[in-house]
Amino acid sequence: MEFKGNIPIYRQIIDHCFACILSGAWIPEGRIPSVREMAASMAVNTHTVLKALEFLQQQEIIYPKRGMGFYLSSDA
Repeated sequence: MEFKGNIPIYRQIIDHCFACILSGAWIPEGRIPSVREMAASMAVNTHTVLKALEFLQQQEIIYPKRGMGFYLSSDA
């Protein structure tokens, strides 16, 4: 993934997540890629991805299942 220098990376990751939702790549109630999977595919630190996912969780777009990862909300 190519990052733009004038926008924080975690915000660009959030935008990427929204693009995955809108394109149908992530389905409602479906598991989304793990923090490590996303960090590896984007070549960024896991903390940066976690910051983006925490924002999405606060907005109730995704939710965690203990020990299983994050899932897309049904009304996302």
